[in-house]
Amino acid sequence: MDSSAIVKTWYFGVGPVNGNEINMRLYTAFNVAFMADNLEGNVNVELVGTLDLVFRNCNQGKAFYATESDIVGSGEFRIKRINSIYRSRCSGEYPTTPLQMPVRQSSKSG
Repeated sequence: MDSSAIVKTWYFGVGPVNGNEINMRLYTAFNVAFMADNLEGNVNVELVGTLDLVFRNCNQGKAFYATESDIVGSGEFRIKRINSIYRSRCSGEYPTTPLQMPVRQSSKSG
């Protein structure tokens, strides 16, 4: 595939921490280059869905996302800590036994 045909898209989530979850609105930014100049306005940023991170403990969790996009769609995937901050412990209050991971139904059929 010709690399000039690849469309680069950035996604980011913004939202509050609720216990062992982060419930975010999912946005996309287009026609924005990495380390681009700081430009006024946000005409290239659009709300596209939701992203919820649910943590089982300090090292594991799941991400649940939902969009109306035919390309991105909705789904879930496991997340895992790949590194820790030197001399830091897990922040937050987690039980000593793992939390049960939720099962969510996809809003898309088919």
